[in-house]
Amino acid sequence: GEKLLFFPALIEETRPQEIRREFQIGWCLKFTSGIAFSIRFLHILILHLAYIYAAPFVDTDCPLLPDGLQRRCHVWMNGIHWHSKNRVTTLVEQVEDNQCVMMLMHCQSGAEEDMIQLHCKLIKTIVHLQEKHCPKLECEEYLIAPTEYLCALDKPSKVACYNMEELKYQIRNNKVKIRSEGCRPVKISELLPVDPKRYLEIMDSSSSGKSYIQYSMHICTRK
Repeated sequence: GEKLLFFPALIEETRPQEIRREFQIGWCLKFTSGIAFSIRFLHILILHLAYIYAAPFVDTDCPLLPDGLQRRCHVWMNGIHWHSKNRVTTLVEQVEDNQCVMMLMHCQSGAEEDMIQLHCKLIKTIVHLQEKHCPKLECEEYLIAPTEYLCALDKPSKVACYNMEELKYQIRNNKVKIRSEGCRPVKISELLPVDPKRYLEIMDSSSSGKSYIQYSMHICTRK
């Protein structure tokens, strides 16, 4: 079965300062009842994202790792940041004392649809791992308003977040605006880097695909 080894003492304790939290689309998974996300869930999530989504180095100088396991990404105690080959940058971080998993993404001009396709795959992956490793948690998904990147995103509960189920409902019913508790109504098009209908098409297509692959790996990270 699945075997994962993680060595937190070998990675950064906090997010590297050079990593900026700018984004064009932000998403978060918040628990609504139960206990906070487990540390084991976080470790499995980081390892999975590094192994499946972060690009490998072609030539590795680490004799402890099999070919392909040294990844092009930054990993720290509660998060991961990487660049994809399709010009998309992603940050996934557990924040608010393990009560929320936050994902921020941005891309170069012309790669917006590639970013949304990856965004939908990552949502499916994160939710699947949460259901598998924290099955007793009840969670809800939210989209974070892109204008909120100037705020303290370590606490998504203090920024404008829009319920994903409500967002999809409004798009399907051809609504133009959406409201978040305590925030002014905003145009749905302002929250998304692609056309709202196209976003929903990609989301629905991703939801009907197969679940993530099973794998077994041992991984260490060197400074």
